[in-house]
Amino acid sequence: MKEVKDKRVYAGHYLRYDDKWIYVVMVVPDEDTGEMMVLYKDSPWANERVYKCMTKRSFCEMVEVDGKRRAKFRRRNYIIGDSLIDTLENDDLRGPIRKDPYNERTGTQVRIYRTSVSYESYAKDMLNNYREDYRKYKLCVEAKKFVGVLGREQFLMLQEDLLFLQQCLGTVLCDHKSFCEERFWERKSIRKYAVDHKMSRGSVEHRQKKVYALLAEQLKSRDEADQISRLSQAKKEDFE
Repeated sequence: MKEVKDKRVYAGHYLRYDDKWIYVVMVVPDEDTGEMMVLYKDSPWANERVYKCMTKRSFCEMVEVDGKRRAKFRRRNYIIGDSLIDTLENDDLRGPIRKDPYNERTGTQVRIYRTSVSYESYAKDMLNNYREDYRKYKLCVEAKKFVGVLGREQFLMLQEDLLFLQQCLGTVLCDHKSFCEERFWERKSIRKYAVDHKMSRGSVEHRQKKVYALLAEQLKSRDEADQISRLSQAKKEDFE
């Protein structure tokens, strides 16, 4: 039987014993049994709106790795980015409460680039994180060191994707540039944008999907032209 440590589970980023990242949203009781359940989101730096749950007992288990016992999940104190907060808000879920939603001086949030498994997800990731990524890029250049970026390889990914998105904003996304600025740069929620432009929420969501689709198409075309895949799980048949 696996050992279980009964501990309090807080919202935030957690690293599983096999190096998989998750974001815990909250702990809630099961309606029928009253057992406490941990609600979490896979791939916290991607923008898929998929949530899962497991029992708190399972979450707090101790597991054996290489002959040693260790916690199944370990909490990691990474800054929670605006894109994740926005995703939770649009799904009517509670986000973190903090005095400083973004540290503009240091830009110390760390996230892993190119973890998406589809071009649509890749497009969402680039757009929703553009503001944070651009600040982080400028900090790296000015400080001449990697600030919030895990090494040179990740920095080059960041640099290439920022340039590509800027090029798209001047071409295929030029008609949607002001929408992107308000929705993604200024971080207006869908509700706020709809009110400001006297639109229905459905209309705003439809336009956002169109923007994602246009950028996803360009990302796929870029990979096909370069004969490489920038997705985390490349499918060989996509480039044959």
